[in-house]
Amino acid sequence: MPLKTNKYRTVFFVLGIIALCIMVYHIGWDAIVGNIRKTGWWFAAIIGIWFVVYLLNACSWRVILRDENTPNVSFWNILKPTISGYAINYVTPVVALGGEPYRILEMRRHVGGKKATSSVLLYSMMHIMSHFLFWLTGAALAVVWLRPSWAIVAVLGWVMKLSIIGIIFFLKAYRKGLLMKTIRIAGKIPFLKKWV
Repeated sequence: MPLKTNKYRTVFFVLGIIALCIMVYHIGWDAIVGNIRKTGWWFAAIIGIWFVVYLLNACSWRVILRDENTPNVSFWNILKPTISGYAINYVTPVVALGGEPYRILEMRRHVGGKKATSSVLLYSMMHIMSHFLFWLTGAALAVVWLRPSWAIVAVLGWVMKLSIIGIIFFLKAYRKGLLMKTIRIAGKIPFLKKWV
């Protein structure tokens, strides 16, 4: 493993430990243990549900990574950065973006930098689009099954319209390479050029 990657992994690990210690200090160890006790056996159920969610996320990333030109990456090597990437997302202020650079760094040693970057970006785009599909489905089912008041139907109608717009945007971005165009434009900006 390259020395540079080890440095990044160490930096992320240390930052994670520091963030965890700060959170435990501010919340208080007694409060954390007390809340786990109050949750009871539901704590195990919650952990189990989230583990299944992370397994499905890792499976979807694996599907994105698979092609004839990419070496086979073990499921374990996909699951680790999936879970730790989400952990980084939850503790960083840039919600849902902090873990992506980490995922790229971790996957790059298995599939190379370009494939790692493209797979993480595509995975993130599909993940965001799945939220729009979820909101669209949820709003439609709420209108049909719950039969809410007209005011709530109007709000749910707006949710459905915005979800459809979001889905169309992501489908066009995927088909026409909108992300690559954005990266090329960002590559011409003086301060971002080298980084992009």
